[in-house]
This record gives sequence, structure tokens and C-alpha cells, in this order.
Amino acid sequence: MRSQKSNNLINSTSLKITALSVALFILLVVQISAQNIPCEIINDGIDLQTKTYRVELGPSMLFNFTPPEVKNDLQEDNLMKCQAQIVKVEDKISVHLNLRINSLKAQDIYGSIDKEGIMKITLIDGKEIKLMCYAGSPGVQTQNKKAYIYPVGYELSNRDIRQLSKKEIDKIGIEWSSGYEEYLIYEIDFFMNQLACLDRVANQKPN
Repeated sequence: MRSQKSNNLINSTSLKITALSVALFILLVVQISAQNIPCEIINDGIDLQTKTYRVELGPSMLFNFTPPEVKNDLQEDNLMKCQAQIVKVEDKISVHLNLRINSLKAQDIYGSIDKEGIMKITLIDGKEIKLMCYAGSPGVQTQNKKAYIYPVGYELSNRDIRQLSKKEIDKIGIEWSSGYEEYLIYEIDFFMNQLACLDRVANQKPN
């Protein structure tokens, strides 16, 4: 007759095998999903101006934002639109934001995004990642003089990349010279998709 201790050992081993099988299945699904992500590569080669190797992915809409008090004034448009893209120069990876504010009072309301300012990313599980701005902007008026554009860049560390490549994002907060404001994210898997594309580019390179 099999002892209770033996039964417990068998059950424990079975649970461990099942858990391992589930983990391997999830990993396989993630890898297959990453392979199916459409990647738009704007640049993959030597930058003629800086003479450095540069990979630049196509921008995606990250979020739209309109305070409730100005919705009626803007009708169907948004006060702020933000597109984002991942850029790799040599071994440094960063996220570039292109923020468009549809107001001639943008600089009065928001001011600038300054170098060394903070962008806080809140993941879907509540964890937070803080990025530092290395390329700020005072805001540049568009040619039609109806809006201001803020092109800015934030550095990504290896630890940031590991976290952002595995989890969706819920919201981001940007530090302006006028204060701090948070925005709900439209494309919650932006970092996961773009970092997967960046890996795909790297893996296609000959050894």
C-alpha cells in the first residue's frame, strides 16, 4: 500500500510539472505573438549626420487628452495628442514623444518640458517606472499657427526595458514646467510591441 507521504510527494511533483507546463505555454504564446506584431521600421542603418548606427521605429498614437472644461470648445478634436516611438542609437534606447497641443495658449498653460524632467509610467499592475528627459522642448508653433509641438526624449535603462517589455501600461505622468499631469494610455501595449520589434531587428542582424 502506498504511504500518505508518497502520495503527497507525487501530488507535489505533479503540481510542479503542471505549473512548469503552464509557464512554458505562456512563454510560447508570448513569443508567437511577438513574431506576429507588424513592425514599421523608419530607419535601420548608419545616420549620415552623426555617423552612428540608428534604429527608429514608426510612431504610434500613445494617448489623447482633453480636460472636460474645454471639450465643448474643441468640438470633435482633442486638446493634446501624443505619438511615441522607440529609437536606438548605438547601444542606447530611448522613447521619443511628439506632443501636439491644439491651442495658441499652450506655452502659457503648460510651459515647457525641461531636460532632466520626469515622466512616470504606471504599469497595469500598479508598479511605477520613472524616466528622465534628456531632450526637452519649449514648444514649437506649427506652420498654420494653430498648435504647438513638443518633441521630447526619455532614456530607457536595461531594467526599464525588461519591465516595459512584459507589462501593459495604464497611464503616464509628464512633468511640465507649469506642473505635473497624468494621462490615460490609448495603446497600452505600446512598449511591449515596439520593444519586440526592436528585438526582431537585432535578431535579423548577421553575427
